[in-house]
Amino acid sequence: MTREDWQGVNSKDSNVTIRDNIFNFGSSEQISESIPLQNLSTSGGEVVPFDKLLLDHKYANLVVLKIHFLNWYYQVQTQQLSTILHISFGEVEENFIEKESNDFVKKEGSIRFGIKFGRLCLKLTNGCMPLEKRKVPKVQDFNGDVTFMGTDENPEWQFKVKHKAEIPEKASVLFGSLSNQELGIMELQNTSCQVEATFQVKININDLGITSQDGVWDEKTNKKKKHAKICTFFKNVVEPKLKDYVSKLVLQYDSTTIS
Repeated sequence: MTREDWQGVNSKDSNVTIRDNIFNFGSSEQISESIPLQNLSTSGGEVVPFDKLLLDHKYANLVVLKIHFLNWYYQVQTQQLSTILHISFGEVEENFIEKESNDFVKKEGSIRFGIKFGRLCLKLTNGCMPLEKRKVPKVQDFNGDVTFMGTDENPEWQFKVKHKAEIPEKASVLFGSLSNQELGIMELQNTSCQVEATFQVKININDLGITSQDGVWDEKTNKKKKHAKICTFFKNVVEPKLKDYVSKLVLQYDSTTIS
């Protein structure tokens, strides 16, 4: 199948539509605004006002990402901020038109998918988070496991769905949320810093999982053809959207502008 064999119709996600092979991801929020302090938890320290330079969710419900910071320790030339994460996971459905390679017949189909494995990557400018100052978020209403790795300036947390044997009644993709969870202590190296947070996946069957489908294959479809259809779907429909990131958030702090 070629790219033209998969023509998008729409996506059952509140901000995403696909029509006539034109992909509309909804409006990416590229704005500069202060994070509303009244909506954030202040337990453990005072909320530090960061400006939000960019917020972009490629799908509205697949991964929703929020981060804020609390003052942890302050001295002349030394400032440490507690990094607080809010993240939720869900599923999305893509509807499309598939043209069979052997004839000119077109048929509608839909595939619903979620994330099995992904990485939350931070890029810290004028800041760092040493390995010994990082934490693993506590699992709440969430069916995954979390580990951390990466360098001081580029810390990373990996999210992986639990083994089916551990959660037989749950979904095979990440589902649920982690709220108000500390990722670790960020040390500022200057009076200003920038934090770029991206949630990333690889576009393959190891990172993404199909949860349901309609009209794409049936019980008579052999494994080889089914696998080819899934790979074609990921390549032609999903990869153009998620090849760079699923969600991205850019925050900036400048202590010289704080009154």
